[in-house]
Amino acid sequence: DDFSRSMGVVFLDPWGCKTTAPLWSPALARDEPSGALDLAAKAGPDAAPEEFNEVLLPMAARAHWWWNVWHEDRTDRRAFFQAYVRRVLQGLGAAENPLAPPRVVTLLLRTQKARVLLNAKEVQHGLQVRLPHYDVEAVEFGGGTTWLQQFAQIRRTRLLVSTHGAGLVWNLLLPPGAGVLELLGRGQGSAYFRNECGWGGKQYGAWRNTDPARERPRTGRDRKPLGPFHNDLFADPEAVATAAAELLQESPDGAAWP
Repeated sequence: DDFSRSMGVVFLDPWGCKTTAPLWSPALARDEPSGALDLAAKAGPDAAPEEFNEVLLPMAARAHWWWNVWHEDRTDRRAFFQAYVRRVLQGLGAAENPLAPPRVVTLLLRTQKARVLLNAKEVQHGLQVRLPHYDVEAVEFGGGTTWLQQFAQIRRTRLLVSTHGAGLVWNLLLPPGAGVLELLGRGQGSAYFRNECGWGGKQYGAWRNTDPARERPRTGRDRKPLGPFHNDLFADPEAVATAAAELLQESPDGAAWP
């Protein structure tokens, strides 16, 4: 509580971060974030400078040291990540441990950007057949869901399944014992979600496509190919279900291993 009282969030860019507002307040700070330009306009040119004991200046996502890393990083960062998660859960008034073990497999869909799972219904069906003791829910975190609704879905998720994309950052706030299954195309090999799961103490698994016929290239606004990293994907439903069962330690008949 003392931490949230003494912390303020100021966005240096004019865009702010409205879609993830609860992550900043009340999760990290008591007061809502402010924009640097707004603060300057309110203070006026003759305002005395403010002093702060500590200032944290986060970089843009693509400038981070963990972005676009193509190798596994076994550095133990669990203490930092787990402290961050506890702070967020406390700020949001959420329990650190769910009342009951999560029994949901969330298939997170990308439908408007690159790396779309083109046979999502078949993959969902394959997961449900192989994992009858779990509820397999296909969801899209688009403009129709708030950040808090997305957070609630993640907190009831035992396994998060998705193609490579920013939605897998939700691994940070998965409940204890949960994990991620990443669906990768031939041109996607970055390891930062694998690394995040390791640092946060979450399970991680991946299914990688090796068949060129299962991928469809994407084009940019100039109608030029974007490259294989952005390809849409037809995943192998049976192989994905097998990978999920291994992460969940499910036997072929659907029963959990002792």
